[in-house]
Order: sequence, then C-alpha cells, then structure tokens
Amino acid sequence: MLQELRTSMKADFQTEVTDIRKEMLEVGACVNALEVKADELCLANDAMMEKICRMEVDLEDRSRCNNIHVRGVPETIPSEELPNYLQQLFRAIQPSLEPADLMDRAQRVPKPKNLAQDVPRDIVTRLHYYSSKEAILTAQRKALTMPPSYDGISLYTDLSPTTMSRRRDFINITKCLCNHKLLIWRMRSLTKLEDPAHGMDKIRACFLRSR
Repeated sequence: MLQELRTSMKADFQTEVTDIRKEMLEVGACVNALEVKADELCLANDAMMEKICRMEVDLEDRSRCNNIHVRGVPETIPSEELPNYLQQLFRAIQPSLEPADLMDRAQRVPKPKNLAQDVPRDIVTRLHYYSSKEAILTAQRKALTMPPSYDGISLYTDLSPTTMSRRRDFINITKCLCNHKLLIWRMRSLTKLEDPAHGMDKIRACFLRSR
C-alpha cells in the first residue's frame, strides 16, 4: 500500500512539475515577446523624437529666413540708430532696393563669453521680404568686399544654433562641394542628414542620378 501511495505521489509531483515547467516556458515566451515589443517601441520613439527635433529646427530656421546676421558694427552706434545705419549699409550693397522694402527691426544679440571685451556684439535684423534679404546677400557675395565706409562688417544668413552645430560637423563636405562648385548647399539641409557618412551617401546618390 505504501508503494502504491508513493507511486501515486510521484506521478502527481511529475504532473505538477510538468505543468509548472510548461507555464514557465509560456511566461518566458511572453516576457521575450514583451521585451522585443519594448525594444521596437523604444526605437520607434527615438526615431520619432529625432524627427520632431529636426522638424523643430527646420521650423526655427524658417522663422529666421528673413533675417540677416550682421557682424562688426561698432558699439558706438546706439540702438535707436541701428535701423537707419543698416538701411544705409544694405542700400550701399544693393542700391536697387527701396527703403520701404528693407527693415522691420534690428537688435544686438548677447556676446559669447569667449569673445574679447572690445569686440562689438552681433546684430540680427529682420527684413520685410525674403527676396530683399537674398538680393543683399547675393550682391555681397558677388562683390567679395564691403563698401569702403563699411569695411570690417560681415553679413551672414541667420541660422539656429543646432544648424550651426551641424554646419561645423559637416564642414569638410560643404568645403568640398563649394571648392568644386558642384552645387549650392543650403545649410538648412544639414538638419535632414543623420551624420557626415549619410551626407556622403546622399552626394554619391546625386552624382549617380546625374550620369
């Protein structure tokens, strides 16, 4: 009788252990599936966040598309006289522009800590029309030098800090393109590239399509 009880208990234990093992395998499979799904969601979230960041940077750059970044204007010129001074500067570069088509507003920006004390603060000015901004910058690039009375002043496209950082990352690519006069590279396009290697892939693809 004891032997029968022993055999029965052993069979019951084996059944229970088998059921527990089966449940553990099922739980393990569910955990693995959840881990895979969590990884997929994390990757999708990272991709979405990166896309949102690129869109945010692109939106900021678009909001600056009528701006000109002016460097080298002496601090002796007071803030209230900046609009008139810049209007004269822009008309000296591009005389065909009417004063009414030029300035919206202008203001000096905070100076980076690494600049010397005697270096004047930069100015960001917003023009009424994008076409006026492009006409001024194009005329300045073609002239290569500023009018004599404005020597030492430089004009730049106003870009977001993120785009400027990307510009430094891609400096070798953009220099290569500019040196060979292959294409006009819009700096806002850099925010759409993942890294310099991605940029080189894009350039190679463009060359293959052009052949």
